[in-house]
Formats: sequence, C-alpha cells, structure tokens
Amino acid sequence: MKLRLFTSAVSGLIIVFTTTTIFHKSNYAQSTTQSKKQNSRSESSQLIDEANKEILRNPNNANAYFNRAISRAHQGDKRGAIADYSQVIRLNPKDGEAYVNRGATRYELGNKYGAIADYNKAIGLNPQDAKAYYNRGIVHFNLEYKQRAIADFDRAISINSDYAQAYYNRGIARYELGDRKKGIEDLEKAANLAQKQGNMEWYQAVMEQIQKRAVAGVE
Repeated sequence: MKLRLFTSAVSGLIIVFTTTTIFHKSNYAQSTTQSKKQNSRSESSQLIDEANKEILRNPNNANAYFNRAISRAHQGDKRGAIADYSQVIRLNPKDGEAYVNRGATRYELGNKYGAIADYNKAIGLNPQDAKAYYNRGIVHFNLEYKQRAIADFDRAISINSDYAQAYYNRGIARYELGDRKKGIEDLEKAANLAQKQGNMEWYQAVMEQIQKRAVAGVE
C-alpha cells in the first residue's frame, strides 16, 4: 500500500487564462490513502520535515521522497521536486505516478520534451492512465503538434468519458485547426460536465469562451 499524501496543491482544476484561450495546468497523480491536506507553506514545511526524518530512517523509502516532492513543488522548489521524483523512479522504475508528476513539473520549468518523455514512460507502464495522455496533449498543443494533441485528448476521453478538461482542450485544438463545429461541440460538452460536476466558476469561464467564438463565427 502506498502511503502518499493527498495534496490540494495538485488536485484542483487550475485554469490558466490568456488573451485567446484557456488551458489547464497539468494534472498530477495523487493518492487518497491519507486525507491530510497541505494548504499553506507552513504545513508544507512540516511535511518536508516529516519526509526528511523518514528518509534518514530509511533512505530507500520511495513514498517519503514522493511526499517531499509534492511539498517542495507546493513551495515553488520545482527542481527539488524533480530530484525527489527521480529518486522515486530510481527506487521503483515502474512507478507511473512519479513519471506523471515529474513530467508535469518539467513542463512547468519549460522542459517540454523532457515532459513528453516522462509521459511516454507513464503510458508505457499504464496505457489506461488518462492523466498522462491529457498532460502529453497539453505539451503537444503548445509545441504546435495539434493533431497529436487531439489524439492524446481523444485517448484521455476514451478512458474517462467525464474528463471535462480533455473535452475543453480538444475543442480548442479542433477550433484552431479550423473545425469550428466540432470544436464548439467539445466546448459545450466541457461546459455541461463542469456544471454537472458543480464547478460553476469554470462553467462560466468556458461559456464565455463559447460566446466569444460564436460572435467571431458570425463576424
């Protein structure tokens, strides 16, 4: 059993707004074996201290490195987080969650191809990992490989039919490739799922994007 912290730092739907579109930050792997959440820097520091003690007791404790990585990322120490995820992978090369999280952190530091390599590895370990496909789709989109991005979002949706972010991002990619009809359909599906899931803030944000594109289509 993995004793990994559930952390609010990586669990939410975080929306990034730009002038033309919105894209979600990468989705991180997490565990719900514990219900403790980290909501502040002081709590993150405490969790890092606890992980340090565990690592001193047992330098091969992969879960301690994993928890410390999450806490370090929460504090903004992304390079430290990557180092810890790398330790997890060294200790357990089949840990797909560590590859997903390291890939997401690499992406946030601008290492897009390093992120893709990690997502490829995660998918090889678990072809049903929707997060890995979704995250890789984001990287492909931002590398202008939009058809590859759509294929990744397709796969994420085939695994999780309620994956609202994947519908949204696929809609943006389709729209920007000129398939406005299917793009809007995906955005509407994302909005409906957001409403169904009770995320009204995101629902409103997606509806605004739909309305902007509807106006642009008329013009």
